[in-house]
Amino acid sequence: MKMQEEYGSDLQVVFVEVQGADRDKLVSTLLERKWMGGDVIWTTERVFSTGMNGIPNFALLDSDGAVVMSGYSNRSGKAAEEKISELVKARKKGRKDIPKSVSKIEVEINEREYGKALVGIASLQAKPGSKDTEAVLAGAKELASRTQLELDFAFSQFDWMLANGHPIEAQEMLEHLGPQLEKNPDYSEKITSMREAISSVESKAELKAAKSLLKIEKGIWKDGGDKKVAKKLRKLAEKNTGTNVAARASYLAGRM
Repeated sequence: MKMQEEYGSDLQVVFVEVQGADRDKLVSTLLERKWMGGDVIWTTERVFSTGMNGIPNFALLDSDGAVVMSGYSNRSGKAAEEKISELVKARKKGRKDIPKSVSKIEVEINEREYGKALVGIASLQAKPGSKDTEAVLAGAKELASRTQLELDFAFSQFDWMLANGHPIEAQEMLEHLGPQLEKNPDYSEKITSMREAISSVESKAELKAAKSLLKIEKGIWKDGGDKKVAKKLRKLAEKNTGTNVAARASYLAGRM
């Protein structure tokens, strides 16, 4: 969790519960131990097998999703930290095993600067240069596919956030992607539809409720939840009946 805080968006930590707890039990435990909040992901779904029999174990994936290291956390934790530091450094500065022009754009994608990346990719495809031409074109094609994949996922995230009571996060995503893509003919229509969605009467109600919930959540992440906090959550849910945020508040209250 400390590493997630240290590296931010350059690292995604995913904790997988493997001892049979369902979602309700997991959330109750996280609330009790003050482990919720931040950008760490908790799940009861096994994404894939690490090949390890004992726990706690881990697998470290690179930006392409390939497993670059696995082991037991209490034995190989230090080595994993060093590998993560190495991967993050390459993510920020660019890889040296690909043409520099491709590496530069890859860094932009890593930083979620998709607008700049799309312009750079188009430029490389039109004028790859006379040096390492095949490698540049292959790299540009790969980056174009990656950008499309990440944007499709971001758009799906936006829709999920609105549908599941996370309008503040959806709004933040739009504020980041909108200025980058609003003039791109391939994405301008999608950005327009996202703005219409976040500006709707329903979304405004969700945003108002979410701001109130966020104030309560900040206290929960710091001090945990109890019957007093549960009462606040239920009151918020009643006041905002019919919103997805109210459903979230009710669910959290039920776990305390």
